[in-house]
Amino acid sequence: MQMHGSLTLIFVISSVFSLSRAEERIVGGTVTQIASSPYIVSMSNNGVYYCAGTLLSMQHLITAANCVVGVPIAQILVKAGRTNLNETGRQSRRVIQSFYPKTYNAKTRFMDIGGMKLQIPFNPTQRVGFAPRCSSSLAVGTQLRVSGWGSTNEGSTTSVANLQSVSVPIVNLQNCANQYQTVMIGIPTTSLCAGNGNGDACSLDTGGPGIVNGQLCAVVSFGFGCNRPNFPGVYTNLMNAEVQRFVTNFLAL
Repeated sequence: MQMHGSLTLIFVISSVFSLSRAEERIVGGTVTQIASSPYIVSMSNNGVYYCAGTLLSMQHLITAANCVVGVPIAQILVKAGRTNLNETGRQSRRVIQSFYPKTYNAKTRFMDIGGMKLQIPFNPTQRVGFAPRCSSSLAVGTQLRVSGWGSTNEGSTTSVANLQSVSVPIVNLQNCANQYQTVMIGIPTTSLCAGNGNGDACSLDTGGPGIVNGQLCAVVSFGFGCNRPNFPGVYTNLMNAEVQRFVTNFLAL
């Protein structure tokens, strides 16, 4: 599906990943009420939670490409307004279309960004709303607020029941890339790094929001372990020009 000439949005197809979901990468966080993060949604595949996402409108959510590729939309249920994953009586929606960039690279996680359009928009409430797009400076030291239902310690591959949040500082991208080179993992130019060993995203937080000044500025992508001081978490950078073009075109659908 060609959009605006230079950017292609691709419908979901099957794919094999070179990074395991255990590496994808909240540790060191605290329980957060959904009313303070009403934009975050959980995504389940055949009834099993597997990724998080962020509403950018009441009908459009942004997540990681690796949460989109290979997952048939008929199997996905998106849930909003829940602090606890097991809450009942809250809003749920099916997905009508899902997309990821043609330039997405599953091996390097270049352009690890995806979008899902819901069949029916969510109804806005105190517990359900969307995040504004990023317009904030993402300088080194800026605090990124990360939320999710992912594992709270490295080595675990199970989610937690209650939503967790932690704030992590953005770190120098080149220094981060140099450190990751020691374990033969590159850092894509469409990414940013955040964390210093005092908190991190972890398994099953993938696709979730990184918030600055109330705006969606990053998406959880991957990491080497969880909360390791020398290996910050890696996030897709929503201030990157190529990522911004994808998001703009996706929201126009």
